[in-house]
Amino acid sequence: MKNIFLYLIAIHLFLCSCENTVQTNQNTNTEITHNSYSDYQNQTYKGQLEYLTFENEESVHEFYFKHKIDKLLLDNSSSWKSLDVLFSDDLNPSIKQSLAFDIVSKKDLIGELTKDEKNVDLQEKVKKYVYVLVESNYIGYTLLYTCLSQISAFDSDFSSSLAKSISHYSKQKTFHTEIIGNTEMMHSDKTSIIYKKVKEDFQYLSKIKELEK
Repeated sequence: MKNIFLYLIAIHLFLCSCENTVQTNQNTNTEITHNSYSDYQNQTYKGQLEYLTFENEESVHEFYFKHKIDKLLLDNSSSWKSLDVLFSDDLNPSIKQSLAFDIVSKKDLIGELTKDEKNVDLQEKVKKYVYVLVESNYIGYTLLYTCLSQISAFDSDFSSSLAKSISHYSKQKTFHTEIIGNTEMMHSDKTSIIYKKVKEDFQYLSKIKELEK
């Protein structure tokens, strides 16, 4: 199965240290997962893998180190705004994707909108960052669906347009299907939780397609 060995290496490392960045090279990209399953259990998207793909991983590490972003992520008193001020359209795609993910998920911008659905500023910020994720062909379908379903309540055309884009590029993405197709992972004590998470995430792709008009 194509590149499945690399995925298994990443999964092994992931299970050894849920709080550390785990890497596995796939062609020119890098799959990154570093969520802890014990965190944010009440929010499905926060209990998922991150599914970030970096074409320029080194630049991400350099940017995060320069701006001490890892500390900001661990600081509960620091909101999504602390990362929002660092975002720029001039950043390379890898940094933009990582920041967008951390703003929407780690710093829970989407959760803020859920609590204040009529807040226009929050609506526009969520639209901005989910667009960045979709533009980078992000494959974390649980998070994408959570964002799009929320957006559909106030901008169904925008939500529908992004849903179509996701549906289109997902046809070329094989990460989920290769993991799900490896039934040995399903029965292994070390990898069954990863298998379950990937399978659950993949189910949200069909929900995203339902948002298309």
